[in-house]
Formats: sequence, structure tokens, C-alpha cells
Amino acid sequence: MAELLTTSEINARIEHIINDAKERVVLVSPYLKLGPRLQTLIEDKDRMKVEMVVIYGKNELSPTEIEWLSKLSRVRTSFCQNLHAKCYYNEFQGIVTSMNLYDYSQINNEELGVAFNKDDDRQLYEKMKEAVDRIYRSSQDIALSVQKVAKEVKKAEPSRPQAKPTPTIIDKVASVVKAIKDEGYCIRCKATLPHDPEHPYCRDCYGDWKKEGKDPLTPEKYCHWCGKPNKSTLEKPVDYECYKKHLKPMGY
Repeated sequence: MAELLTTSEINARIEHIINDAKERVVLVSPYLKLGPRLQTLIEDKDRMKVEMVVIYGKNELSPTEIEWLSKLSRVRTSFCQNLHAKCYYNEFQGIVTSMNLYDYSQINNEELGVAFNKDDDRQLYEKMKEAVDRIYRSSQDIALSVQKVAKEVKKAEPSRPQAKPTPTIIDKVASVVKAIKDEGYCIRCKATLPHDPEHPYCRDCYGDWKKEGKDPLTPEKYCHWCGKPNKSTLEKPVDYECYKKHLKPMGY
């Protein structure tokens, strides 16, 4: 019988779905940022030769996530641009929920989900599976893209003459500090503040944001870098052009 789950129960059920799988796991989440515990479970299933499909659609994978995924032989990652559904299942059970596989949401947000198993709710399970199969067919398999991005990142690294010494970590930090301009903008009210993509709110707006629930995906009004109108969020405080021109070369 289907049951309603709250945030902590959803977290526990997702772990069970991964841990109990014998053949296949499917994870559908627009936003993807896995915490250490889920990564460990996924790595264990990869060693056990359990097939895993991860479908996401709202944000680019970070270099760290790309490197991690590239080491997993049984995980297939697909991108679906208009994805908004969140559901997770194995060959025995599933859950449809409001929760993204995003470590912040799993800790801070109030979420709900409906869990069920194949034996008791076979029709519901099969309908969910059919819907996810349609999403998967319309998504773009990026298994090769992970390797491609890794090669492009390596290729993009500036070549250094052998005569020059390898830059130390202090040199690299100094280079980044020098490149970042001094003044940024609050993504909500456009007040000027020190430029820091990880802290794009002024003090007052940050307080308001915390009272509203601390959702990193709350839509705001301005680009943190240039101050122009933009649908920014704490997760993506800089518009694409500024990111591509200024932050991407620095490894953000």
C-alpha cells in the first residue's frame, strides 16, 4: 500500500531504494548534487555491477561531479532540458516526491513523497516506470560527454614552457583574487557588496531569504557580477555571459 513520507523518511527511503537494488536503479531529479552518503551507496552498487540511470535537467554538473561520474562504469547519466519530475525506484519499489537529489534540499527543505512497492501497487509502479521511460527516451545520454568534458578541461589548461617552474597553490589563489573585481551586486536588491559568487546577498536580503526558507533555487532579479536584470538564484547568481567570460576560466 502506498504511504506518505516526510523529509527524513524520504531520505531514508531513497537510501533503501539504492541499497536494496539487485539489478537496476533509476534516479530522476532536475537538480543533482549528491551528498557523501548517497555517493558511497552508488559507488557500492557500481562495484556490484548494478545498472544505474541518473536523469537530471536544471544545472550543469560541476567538475567534481563529472570526475566522480567518469569513474563509475555502471552509471548512465542523461540530460532532459524540461525535466521537473522527481522520482526514484529500483526493481522492487519506488517513490514519487517533491525532493531533488540535492544535498541542501535533503537537509533544509520541507518535502513530501508517496512511496509504494511493486507487489502491492503494481499498476502504480508500472505507470511510473512507463512515464520515466518516456522521459529517458527524450533525454540526451551524456555518458560520452563526461569523457569529452574531462578531455576539454585538460586540453584547455594553458601550456607552460618547461623552463618555467610549476605555479604553486599560492600563485593560483593570487591569480584568482586578482581577476575578481572588487564590487558585486546583491541579486535581490542590487545593492553593492564585495564580489563573492557564494555570498550574493546583502545583509538585509540574506536575512529575508533565510526567513523565506533558505531555498537556493529562489528566483531573484539581478546578476551578481554585472548587476543587470537576470533570473538569478543562490545556486546560479551570475548570468551565463558573465559566467562564461569571467568565472568559468577561474574554475567556478
